[in-house]
Amino acid sequence: MKGIISEPAREAAMEDRGFQAEFVTMGQSTLVHRHSDIEILFILNGSARVTYDRQERILYPLDFIVIEGNRIHKVIFAPPQTMGICIHISMDYMKRYIPDIDLYHIVCPVADKTPEQEISEKLLMESMRDLTVLYVEHRPSYELRCCGRVMEILSELIDHFSTPVTEKLSVKSRNSISRLETICSYAKKHYKEQISLSDAAGEMGLNKEYFCRFFKKNMGISFGNYIIQLRLGHIYQDLIHTEDTVQELMERHGFFNQKLFYQKFKETYNCTPLQLRKMKSTGLYT
Repeated sequence: MKGIISEPAREAAMEDRGFQAEFVTMGQSTLVHRHSDIEILFILNGSARVTYDRQERILYPLDFIVIEGNRIHKVIFAPPQTMGICIHISMDYMKRYIPDIDLYHIVCPVADKTPEQEISEKLLMESMRDLTVLYVEHRPSYELRCCGRVMEILSELIDHFSTPVTEKLSVKSRNSISRLETICSYAKKHYKEQISLSDAAGEMGLNKEYFCRFFKKNMGISFGNYIIQLRLGHIYQDLIHTEDTVQELMERHGFFNQKLFYQKFKETYNCTPLQLRKMKSTGLYT
């Protein structure tokens, strides 16, 4: 089985072919974030807790979800044995075939399915199972066959799970996304620091009240909680990939309230830092 793809390799693959498929495990758990790619997550074993459109859903084996580009979401994979396949498809790739893809809203799966959507969901699952097999076997024809399956997936989504949006709404959304990108970029650069709301709002040229309302409306959480999520995400990865103490990791990533850290970590990952490391040490996670 192929290993987990590094971030530079993933970005190179996305730029080259327009999509990337890879296995994901507890090491790929992600807190609140957004990206421009459409993301499709298909669970093979275990479970994943996905928060999307401000609703939480648990995915079990053979469940899947489609997450539109530029939508806020987070994914927590239940340790230690959860595995899924995650497909990222770039907007540029989709625009080669549907130039106005920005004007389509995709929701899949849906609660009240039409007979056509039920058939389409089965076809989507077949394509994702095929991608899983192709990824494991990695034959010389891998790229060709993957392109075919990704095309089939996009076709089904556009034909059976998309609705049009207005150009005006699309422009408004793009403006909000641009401002969010600036705010999130600032947060990611300074998350280790003790950032005040006044400091963050001032960097954006906004007053504090508007900044708070805008961020909460578009991200679904307060700016302060977003900073906590960034810190937790870095500490989680370092707990898996380093042997540094919890105290060292807290200080490295800007967490100085120990009680708050343990409370938020358990609340987010359903385990303590020590339990996470014990699960990693079993060898079930690689």
